[in-house]
Amino acid sequence: MLVLFRPVILCLLLLTLLAALPAAAQRRTDFELGQLVLSRNCPLPDGPDLTLKSPEAILKSVENPDCPRFNSVQLIQATVTNLSPEVQSVGIEIVVKLDGEQQRKKSLRKHVMLPPFDLARMLHDIKLDEVGVYRISVKLWSDKFRQVLMETKPGDERRFYIASEQDIALVRDAMGSSTGGGIMRKLEFEPPDLRWESAQVIPKHILRGETMRMRLNL
Repeated sequence: MLVLFRPVILCLLLLTLLAALPAAAQRRTDFELGQLVLSRNCPLPDGPDLTLKSPEAILKSVENPDCPRFNSVQLIQATVTNLSPEVQSVGIEIVVKLDGEQQRKKSLRKHVMLPPFDLARMLHDIKLDEVGVYRISVKLWSDKFRQVLMETKPGDERRFYIASEQDIALVRDAMGSSTGGGIMRKLEFEPPDLRWESAQVIPKHILRGETMRMRLNL
């Protein structure tokens, strides 16, 4: 008798799994993750290959005022859109990794209720009090954070590098020695060869695209 029930039980389990697959697939397509936005962006060394920390890239990241720096605050914005006509209850997690290790204290989880066809913004700020490579991504969880529905695709993560004072000093010494000097010198320009007392625009009022003439009194 037990042998006869086994095929029936297996069939019921298979039907249950098949019925759950379309629902799970449909739920994953009910949401859309927006692009992560950072308050401080640095073109270098923020790139696909962060293991290649060239001296030029590190120096530019320190000199550029738009780049994140040690002990500064980085503001992160994540967005999730509900594409379904129903209210959805989901969990949003901003994942912060430092040198490949997730930082639990810097990451943030939040439960939200998304109205139909609505967008939710999640703001989170972290203090960059440790040096290394930061990677920022987003995970969208089911209710009560039991199952990951969506997450940031590899390559779409936001990454930036915080150099230590020792790294910066070594870079400056290396670049200074490579140019023949002990330290980096400030770029200086020669005095201009041409000077004028006054400048006059003719005519006084012009539109964009029109020819402009200038009269210089030397």
